[in-house]
Amino acid sequence: SSSSSSQAGRKDVLRKKLLAEARKIQAQFLQGRRDKMEKLITEKYWKHPIFVEALQLERCCEKLEIDMSQMLLPLANLAREIMDEWKGRLRALAVVRDGDSGKKLLQPYLHWNQLPGWRELLRRLKSILCRKPGHGESTGIRPFLLDLQGVPRNNKDAVDKSIEVYLYPPLKNSNNPYAHLEEFVGDVQVLQKVLNIPGMPVLAEERLSGSKSDKGTMLDLVTKFNEVWDEEMFVAQYKDWYDLVKRQQELNVGTVSEDGEQQPSLPELAEAIRETEIELSIAMASKDQLDMVRKRLEDLRSSKAKRHAVLASIVQDVGMRELDEIIIVSPPEENATAEFPKLSELGLFGDQLTMSGEVLPLG
Repeated sequence: SSSSSSQAGRKDVLRKKLLAEARKIQAQFLQGRRDKMEKLITEKYWKHPIFVEALQLERCCEKLEIDMSQMLLPLANLAREIMDEWKGRLRALAVVRDGDSGKKLLQPYLHWNQLPGWRELLRRLKSILCRKPGHGESTGIRPFLLDLQGVPRNNKDAVDKSIEVYLYPPLKNSNNPYAHLEEFVGDVQVLQKVLNIPGMPVLAEERLSGSKSDKGTMLDLVTKFNEVWDEEMFVAQYKDWYDLVKRQQELNVGTVSEDGEQQPSLPELAEAIRETEIELSIAMASKDQLDMVRKRLEDLRSSKAKRHAVLASIVQDVGMRELDEIIIVSPPEENATAEFPKLSELGLFGDQLTMSGEVLPLG
């Protein structure tokens, strides 16, 4: 009996040694896997020339946007004052000047048919650089930069939301990417001239809240705008920003190197980094965490199977009742992503019903 007990003790010691050795080998394997994944992320992906260039481009774009914002802020404050305090009431304006022949000439600044376009320009300038942005407003200037590129905005019309509203009319057969920028700069020149005319006759004073103090606020805003606005600098910054954005678009699609090798696109790099980080997080997870993830996956598979069984039963009942046919619903693949179609549209009165808190019918 003593020999058998000693033999069992030796087996137990040997088993413990083997388990300890196996855990050591597993720990070394996981550590090697972690090091490999970390090196793959830091050396291959984060230091990839495309990724590095994309980050540098984004940093430069951000710097240029900040510089342009500093010049557009006084203009946005002016637009906010005109649209909010003066209710966007502008009047057509012409100035009498002496001609070369000594005769009086009428020089138009703002024609009456240009006023709707001016109000739209002021409305869009008012919606940028807001401290507490509301609906259709932004803390930055990117929406307005898109306007200068000729990108339309969808109208918030309850009947037809597909109506596209342009800041400036689209130019046909024009290869000048800065055409809308030139129009905007010309409008700012005109606005600067009419607001610096003594008395500001371009602003209509037929309003209940009109007072001399309001003109004082406008004078302060115009003075600040005259000090900050630099037309040539803004044009140069916008063109630099536009060239950087075009380069970003090229990187997003994928480029070809000087050696003729196809470079990965930014979405492909981002997906590769995401998959590597997932694999790294799995390698660094403890056994309890992995067990928890496995249990969660098993619960999801079980729930998916139950949902399929309910759906198959409903489809079979409806098919027998309505079509007199037996419809068999095959189960989806185990790793297939569930993509559900849109079941309902808001319809003509959907926005009003949603705002009223009403329950929308399905179908």
